[in-house]
Amino acid sequence: MMQNLSELKSQLRKIEEVHLDYTPYEEYGRYRFPIDKIKEYSTVYSIGVSKDVDMEIAMATDNPNLKFHCFDGSPESAQWWKTDSWPFKPQMEFHNVCYAPDNGTHKFYFNPTEIENEKGYGDRPYGREYNLKPHFIKSVDSIYEDKNQSHVLVETQNLRTMINKHGMPDLIKADTWGVWYDTCREILDHNIPVKCFHVRAHLYCPNPHEAMFDMIEVIDEFRSKGYNACLSRKRENFGCDMFFIK
Repeated sequence: MMQNLSELKSQLRKIEEVHLDYTPYEEYGRYRFPIDKIKEYSTVYSIGVSKDVDMEIAMATDNPNLKFHCFDGSPESAQWWKTDSWPFKPQMEFHNVCYAPDNGTHKFYFNPTEIENEKGYGDRPYGREYNLKPHFIKSVDSIYEDKNQSHVLVETQNLRTMINKHGMPDLIKADTWGVWYDTCREILDHNIPVKCFHVRAHLYCPNPHEAMFDMIEVIDEFRSKGYNACLSRKRENFGCDMFFIK
């Protein structure tokens, strides 16, 4: 697959050009959202928060009344949440679970090698040492075939369970790696009435060619349900930041 990476990227960029409207919204950390909507909303779900709340801090700066539910299954994220501090943290509630189509407990794999910390808000260090991936990641990324490669057992919940527990959000930001398609399908198949949905599609998983067809499928279905389908950020890698908003 890596031999065809340039071709795959070219195909993806063409899909973005044809099927998505490029709309470079306001920057919120590593993501982009329309500032007028952020000021209107009351509740945000951040799924796959890792150790990075720059998006949430920036949103709360523009709308101090926002409430956040932040989801991540990494033990490291849970520990970081207990010990670190940052602006607007009292408005953010952490849940030590990952997204999956079914509730339960699943294996998530992580990179066993040390990853250099990045810098976040106020030069605050954050990293992604656990770098959690669903079970099939070993088939598409050779680093996870290392003999020291490890996994953690993580509690998983689907969107309907999250919403039953914590209420309906106005906005969902989902960084759900190889289950990005399942995240989209749950919203579409169960008519979850979220106003704004941002999903980071990682198209390596589990089959890149099928994933691009899946991408076109969900874009068309979101449009059929009255959403505008946007590209909020142009990426250079084989991934896509899709943005659906009413």
